[in-house]
Amino acid sequence: MRHRRVALVGATGLTLAFAGCTLNVPDSTDRIGSRPFLDKADKALAVAPNALVRSECSAEKRAVTRASAAERESDMASLSLATWRSGDVGVTTPLSDGRVLWIFGDTTRAKGTNPRVVANSMLVGTGRCFDEVRAPGNGPVIGGFEGRRVCWPNSAMTVPMRGADIVLVGCSRIEPGEEGLFDFSYRGMTMAVYAVERGGAPQPVTRFDVTPDNADAEQINWGSALVGDEGWVYVYGSQQPKGSTGKGAYVARTRLAQLSDGPEWQFWNGRTFVTDAGAARPFLLAHEGVSQTFSVVRRGERFVLVSKQGGEFGQNIGVWSAPTPSGPWRGERAVAEPYSQGDGVVAYQPLAHPELATPSGDLLVTLSRNTESFADLLADPRKGRPKFLEVPAH
Repeated sequence: MRHRRVALVGATGLTLAFAGCTLNVPDSTDRIGSRPFLDKADKALAVAPNALVRSECSAEKRAVTRASAAERESDMASLSLATWRSGDVGVTTPLSDGRVLWIFGDTTRAKGTNPRVVANSMLVGTGRCFDEVRAPGNGPVIGGFEGRRVCWPNSAMTVPMRGADIVLVGCSRIEPGEEGLFDFSYRGMTMAVYAVERGGAPQPVTRFDVTPDNADAEQINWGSALVGDEGWVYVYGSQQPKGSTGKGAYVARTRLAQLSDGPEWQFWNGRTFVTDAGAARPFLLAHEGVSQTFSVVRRGERFVLVSKQGGEFGQNIGVWSAPTPSGPWRGERAVAEPYSQGDGVVAYQPLAHPELATPSGDLLVTLSRNTESFADLLADPRKGRPKFLEVPAH
């Protein structure tokens, strides 16, 4: 593939260092759109350490522009890829060339692939087909953390530029435990940034910690979802009060400011946006609230939020809507989808995929699936593939 130099479209820059109560401002080489950053992106595309491995999939299936949830689930169920047999979370973001980038959390691989399990992975979707993104050494696509720490992707956003897309991936820095599926500790937010040329693989440009390490179990986990609107980037977070299984939902925002300037964050305090991070208040309370990761997407003139009601263990997928990214949020519907799916399989963290059109016009949603026993997942990774469904959200 011929390499082209990346350049910003227009004169306005974009800065996306996501906020916590303490904000780490990236240096000039990490400020997205700055000249040092563009040089770094250009170098990443020239070196291109990640490979895109095309699957055996017909031209007709690659040309499909809309498909039902049942068709999407069948497509993913039939995958037999060396570096992807199952994965949870499954965040998506559209690319300018019409493809869709899928970013997963914990991922299992085929027997004989080393390592057999990684903390994250990527697939590139074209129509009803999926192609593998392979990192050097078959490691996680977002790696390089110290010790046992890993990145669990939560959210993603595409910034189109001439010659390439810039994809921002909001990650939770996680310290895994030893006691199973929900034994882990959140330590802070990291931003991983990729450049993607037309038809190519995502190539790593930079990575920086947005919030510093913090062992407080009740801190706000920023980066749960991202959405842009009228020159603002809205960054959502979740926070689990002590004794609750649900999480409250928070939102902050930042302007598309000059990239040489430090980002100025504003936090929703229940009435308006203020610069005091300590004044942040949830727009959905924990008892009715969200999973650690959720979706906020634009549908027509309204914004739609999709999450399990009451947290990961909830029995319903909740759909809320609002006229603005900060609200006021109104519950639209609840779709029954129990946490326990039978046969030792659990379902959690529904995510919306508005870039994947359905014939019905309903919103395509996936649920992460996993097994209560890790041995069961390795024995049959298909149990850990997403469940697809269509949810009315007009």
